[in-house]
Amino acid sequence: KADAPVSIIEYASLTCSHCAHFHEETFPKLKEKYIDTGKVKLILRDYPNSPPALRAAAIARCLPESSYFAYMSTLFKSQNDWAQSDDPVKSLLQYAKLGGLSSEDAEACANSNKLMDAITANMLKADQYYMVAATPTFVFNEGKDKIAGAVPFEQFAAKIEALLAAAAKAEPPKGTEAVTTPAKPEQKPTNSVKP
Repeated sequence: KADAPVSIIEYASLTCSHCAHFHEETFPKLKEKYIDTGKVKLILRDYPNSPPALRAAAIARCLPESSYFAYMSTLFKSQNDWAQSDDPVKSLLQYAKLGGLSSEDAEACANSNKLMDAITANMLKADQYYMVAATPTFVFNEGKDKIAGAVPFEQFAAKIEALLAAAAKAEPPKGTEAVTTPAKPEQKPTNSVKP
């Protein structure tokens, strides 16, 4: 839900075993209790820690939106198979075909310097803006809090519950919302770009 009171940005690498553990063990509980109920919005951002992870992330960006999360989930679940294979890129290309990309498109994405440069640039922004230094790293509500590493669901739940409680206190009672004045024509909105 776009306007969920808690947002979490996950920085993950598809070859990170702790990231795979999060997606297999913690994410399903997080999804059921908080994401599916509209309390949390989770944004997955690439933070590849190896050349195969960088290529996997590049391929993911080319997939149809409807296949993206299934592809990512499949790669986390089968991480030991493809990441440790003799030719990880060949394995990635096979998974991409299952996700709806032709062999030619998947190979072009896996070798796209433009895509890999964009992913690397976003990693640098994450380093600068949120001080991301390891995977997985979870940034809550635009940097209000952060968890680094694989932690149990209960730790996520405690952090989310505290942020939900703070958000509830910050909301005005129903019917007493503040009236906002539109910006004057000479005022220009500012745009800030965040990773």
